[in-house]
Amino acid sequence: MFQNTENKKYILHIAIAVIALAVIFIGMLQSGGEGSLNEEVTNTEIFSNPFVSLSLAARSAYVFDIKDGVPLYALNEEIQLPLASLAKLMAAFVASEFLPEEGVITINKESVEQEGDIGLRVGEKLTLQDLIDLTLVSSSNDGAHALASALSFGEDMSPPWLETIFLDQMNIKAREIGMDQTYFVNESGLDTRKESLSGAYGSSRDIALLLGNILKKHPTLLVATRYSSQNVVSLNGFTHTVSNTNQSISSFPGVIASKTGFTDLAGGNLAVVFEAGPMRPIAVVVLGSTQEGRFEDVRKLIEATLKYFYMQ
Repeated sequence: MFQNTENKKYILHIAIAVIALAVIFIGMLQSGGEGSLNEEVTNTEIFSNPFVSLSLAARSAYVFDIKDGVPLYALNEEIQLPLASLAKLMAAFVASEFLPEEGVITINKESVEQEGDIGLRVGEKLTLQDLIDLTLVSSSNDGAHALASALSFGEDMSPPWLETIFLDQMNIKAREIGMDQTYFVNESGLDTRKESLSGAYGSSRDIALLLGNILKKHPTLLVATRYSSQNVVSLNGFTHTVSNTNQSISSFPGVIASKTGFTDLAGGNLAVVFEAGPMRPIAVVVLGSTQEGRFEDVRKLIEATLKYFYMQ
């Protein structure tokens, strides 16, 4: 009787030990399995979302599907940063809203005296679209000032106080289209006090919204910005040939609009719209990058966007 009891206890101890080992073994398998599953999920996420592993020099970036009205990628998209010459996009937009398409603008002395020079002459006359083309492609401060001075609807240049009206309209338009982080101090975006105040502030999301609105309301307004250079002959017979400040324009696939910006305060900014497919315009905006890094940042975002649509 005693021996049978001892045998039963021995068998019970063995059974408990086996069960304990089994529990430990199963736990090890589950731990390993969960690790593999997590790794698989991570790999799947990277594969299905090519934006995950991006490394950018920019402080802020935004990729916006204009057709569907949805973001594809966002990095600090709401922070307010100096816009530099991206402000000229709004100047062109407002000019096209207030000035007649067939209007003629006469260049005044104040415009020619702005920082930078693309060869405009006092008294020279250009059509509205030609002046916008020169201003955006070459990022001309004198061209932007001429646009801001031209609310006389193509006759003689407006008095200086009308430039303030133009600036007010830039800020009003920003609010109308939902650019919540944007305001303009001048029409060109040029730093007014190089160490303290930019000519314009806004977010990468706001600039994407602006591009979308321009393309919807004035689809041909930014056509010249897709080319590496622009040639314009004024009504006085003077020829102006300017190079695109987007030095990478020819290497970006399907670009239909482009604008650069660079100042000491802003660093390197760049905004483009490209077609990821037929009738699929995508806005890509980077702010606070470097003078050279902005082009690489946009290239990475374009490539990631194309991969994203390819995987859908």
